[in-house]
Amino acid sequence: MKHIAYKSILAAACLALAGCADTPFLQVETESGMDESVIFSKVETTEGQIGSIYHTMGETNSYRNNLTNNMGVNTDIELQTGSADSDAATADNRRSLAIYMQTAGLQDNWSATGGRDPFSQLYSAIERCNLAIKGITEYGNPQPGTHMGALYAEVLTLRAFFYFDLIKYWGDVPARFEPLQMESAWIPKSDRTVIYNQILADLEVADQYGAWPGEYSYTTVERANRVFSKALRARVAMSAAGKALVRVNRDFENPYTVGDDPGEINWVFPDEARRQELWTIVKDECEELLASGYCNFPTERGSFEQFWRNIMNDKIAVGGESIFEIGFRTGRGRVAHTFGAYHDDADKYVAKKVSPYFAASPVYYYRFQEGDDRRDVTVVPYKYVKSDKKLQGSATGFQTISNITKMYFGKFRAEYRDVNSVGILTNAENDEGINFPVMRSADVVLMAAEAHCMLENPAAALPYVQMIRRRAFGGDGAMDKIPYNIGGKAGMLKAIKDERMFEFAEELIRKQDLIRWGELKEAMDIAKEETAELRECIGDFSVMMDAGEPRMVYYRLKGDLETLEYHNIDPYEDTFTPPAGEEWQEAKWTNGESNDEPYLSDEWINKVYYQGDPDKRQLLPIVSVLISGSQNTLVNDYGY
Repeated sequence: MKHIAYKSILAAACLALAGCADTPFLQVETESGMDESVIFSKVETTEGQIGSIYHTMGETNSYRNNLTNNMGVNTDIELQTGSADSDAATADNRRSLAIYMQTAGLQDNWSATGGRDPFSQLYSAIERCNLAIKGITEYGNPQPGTHMGALYAEVLTLRAFFYFDLIKYWGDVPARFEPLQMESAWIPKSDRTVIYNQILADLEVADQYGAWPGEYSYTTVERANRVFSKALRARVAMSAAGKALVRVNRDFENPYTVGDDPGEINWVFPDEARRQELWTIVKDECEELLASGYCNFPTERGSFEQFWRNIMNDKIAVGGESIFEIGFRTGRGRVAHTFGAYHDDADKYVAKKVSPYFAASPVYYYRFQEGDDRRDVTVVPYKYVKSDKKLQGSATGFQTISNITKMYFGKFRAEYRDVNSVGILTNAENDEGINFPVMRSADVVLMAAEAHCMLENPAAALPYVQMIRRRAFGGDGAMDKIPYNIGGKAGMLKAIKDERMFEFAEELIRKQDLIRWGELKEAMDIAKEETAELRECIGDFSVMMDAGEPRMVYYRLKGDLETLEYHNIDPYEDTFTPPAGEEWQEAKWTNGESNDEPYLSDEWINKVYYQGDPDKRQLLPIVSVLISGSQNTLVNDYGY
């Protein structure tokens, strides 16, 4: 939750790129009449200006909702709920994005007027960054090792963060690194390599000027400190070194004024030498961070769950695994509502119903290895209810079994809250104020591993993979269970990819990983095949068969009348048969049905992962209202 109480100096009407043709895109007035030379010559007033940048993250159609709860899906492990229920022709915006059927005619929030659409919200934030960077460099005399220098680094980092999200979601976009001038209100798109090179350079400068956690006012993970600058530079470089949907006809120097390029999956940077340079940046940044003493990765068992308990209990002090979080105040931000577990009504944890947008694919739970603590933190096969036909539970809410298509994610579960200390989730209008973690040290560890592997040194990646697995499994990390030859590059890279899959579900990381590996559609095709096998309990899922029939799930409430005890969902559990005289409820699982129709029907499997072509719809279109508003300076590619 947002605990930073900034007083914004700006009273800005930020219309960014989506303003009307006769309206200035950024109208800046100051509450006190101070001009730039006064604002940016003092730390206190500069802090206020930076506060206005953070403020944009909580605005409607920014990170409060669209830039979190509409992104990151669908993948092989993460699904937008209801994806299979929506035919392509009638899908609403959220689901059309998930099933890769979006068009440039996206409506509602995506085509909001007055600069309130997500694309324009990001450019509004970037404009505030541009103004602050200009003001600090001209009037603030930023120097390394000073508070003003740290503020300069913070704004450079925030601008890089916003631009990186633009690249991830839209691909080639306008490259504007100076404050807006009315004579150049609209500029064409540039190849994303132009932006990648600039933000990588900016983040290198931010490293020189930035403050470590605990210095100056950088005491919470809601502020972008030097650790985040370095970690973000590693993540940006890693993405730039990979593949994406790019134009067939590319111009690395001049902006694009003609659209309709068909696009192809190819390297972001065609030059292999440049890609090696990028991987070296990843390696160096991560190793410097892990040696710095400021990037702490806890390896004790239980710390994975504790991280998510900290998120749900508003623990924001620096010094832990969290590096940077988007901070939301109470009643703002829809994190638990989007990514959490299902609650059908107000109960002891929530003020109203929580109906998550995300659910785990049916096969994800079954990909985890035996003994991996991350599984039961990440995926839950139950939901919270106030009443149930088969169970008599607590009047304040209790768990009951869900079904195999509604395996909810558990990292942001409301029941992790210590309600006696921090209260229940006050999720008015589905906003509850839980922070979204953008970067944590586990990613730094795995980025280091992948960088070593890509630089032809898989042996150097081994200790980093083991760090992650020691926390998940205890002991030596069950390294003998890794099903690949990790002595070579190919096997080690597969192991790293698996660890990223198990570690980062519902953190808006998996989809970008699959894109940069060139494996998005391939991974979902594999998941579709596995889902069909799971239904039949064949192949790797044959353990779910018992005496020629799919296992029956048995469940009941424990003595607290809240917590569910269940059996035969876990593939590593011996088949359970209820002892004579004990009362258990039963339910079909892999062969579960609704109205005599299998949950895992062929139709469901074929529709739920994608309906359009993921390789042609990896990126969002610039919506039609922005194209026309720019007098066609902006153009679309990739069939939009």
